[in-house]
Amino acid sequence: MPRHLIRRSILIAALGAALLIQAAPAFAHAILISADPADGAVLDAAPTQARLWFSEPILLEFTTVELTGSDGQTVEIAGMRLDAANPKELIVDLPPLPPNAYRLAYRTLSTEDIHPSTGFIVFGVQQAADLPPSAAVTATAPSPLEVALRWLNFGAMATLAGGLAIALGVLTSGNSDPESIQAHGASRRRLLRLAFWSSMLALIAGAGLLLVKAGQAGGVADPAAVLNSTWQILNSTDYGERWARRVILLFAIAAAIAWLNRRQRRQTRLAELLAMTPLVLALLFIQSLSSHAAGLENTSLFKVVMDAAHLLAASLWVGGVLALVVVMAPLLRRGEAESALARGAF
Repeated sequence: MPRHLIRRSILIAALGAALLIQAAPAFAHAILISADPADGAVLDAAPTQARLWFSEPILLEFTTVELTGSDGQTVEIAGMRLDAANPKELIVDLPPLPPNAYRLAYRTLSTEDIHPSTGFIVFGVQQAADLPPSAAVTATAPSPLEVALRWLNFGAMATLAGGLAIALGVLTSGNSDPESIQAHGASRRRLLRLAFWSSMLALIAGAGLLLVKAGQAGGVADPAAVLNSTWQILNSTDYGERWARRVILLFAIAAAIAWLNRRQRRQTRLAELLAMTPLVLALLFIQSLSSHAAGLENTSLFKVVMDAAHLLAASLWVGGVLALVVVMAPLLRRGEAESALARGAF
């Protein structure tokens, strides 16, 4: 294999590895694990602060707190902030509170998964709280648009992986006659175009998911506010970092596919596989860092790797079948060379 192709393959593989360095899995939603005053507590003296400890670091910019008395009237808080040494701890400064029962409700987001979580605690000052203790977190269900974008994203990445697998690992010319070589080249180009546009579709789906999450984070539909929330997510959250790594990988894969589509010499197949495989594996691994396996409390690298392997297998199966049906199946009705090529692929 030519040295320049080996160097290019090593550089592309290094890019995939570099984007995985320091990438961390997304854990569960920001769950309230303790509070002071404790949920359901009856205090002899009014507290000056309320402290809420969450299971994950939270975003102060997307955190709201509401304090209400037993009569339902809102009591304005004096301020809130994160503890300087612990981004999992929210400090709420309280005004002077007369004897009453109080409900402190919160809405916040984890820096890991950017999913809204809500809950509340109740406490009483010199009298029992008239609400049952309940510090349980409530995570909002994903919207139909978010579900649709997630499926679109999976379909695009599956078609990307499957199309590349058929083009580089399965498709063979069968023999060396000019007609067979021409049929091989034409099918290869169609498969690579399918993979290229799938990478573009994955980028669009990813951008849509980011905007949907930004809208959920800000709790408003104003375009300017959504764009501001989007920038804050990209600039200050682990989710934004993983999203940026994924975008870089998708652009790198699209550029590599465009390069491959210009090369028609079959003897470079090993170099092509060496170049593309690390990028696709890195993309699927980054995707798995936001999966349910990564969200488990007792997560481990092994579980994330197994989830990535499962995602790879599903992508190759679903995307490979789609690529065969869309690109190769129509060749069965054409000339002898095209039919032989399609039968070989199937």
